[in-house]
Amino acid sequence: RDRDVTGVQTCALPIYAGTYEYREGSAAVRAFLGKTQRVTLVNGKLYMNTMPLVPQSRTKFESTGAAAEFLTDASGRVTHLVLSQTEGDARYTKER
Repeated sequence: RDRDVTGVQTCALPIYAGTYEYREGSAAVRAFLGKTQRVTLVNGKLYMNTMPLVPQSRTKFESTGAAAEFLTDASGRVTHLVLSQTEGDARYTKER
């Protein structure tokens, strides 16, 4: 299996793809990054809208605009995306 330098398996990345809608948290983060985040997998790399997400661990990623962390339920299904900036955290719910 392919792994990047952080040990993240590229085959695990598709579970993060989807549309995420703002639910709560920092209004400044929402204003800067938007109410809707679209996470896509292109050529083995994750993107949030047009910004690449660089893996830091299995669930944490860095991007130009914010740090991103994907949250899962007990079965391992991705349920939320938390975007963090110095102004605070914004929580987005995975819609599809």
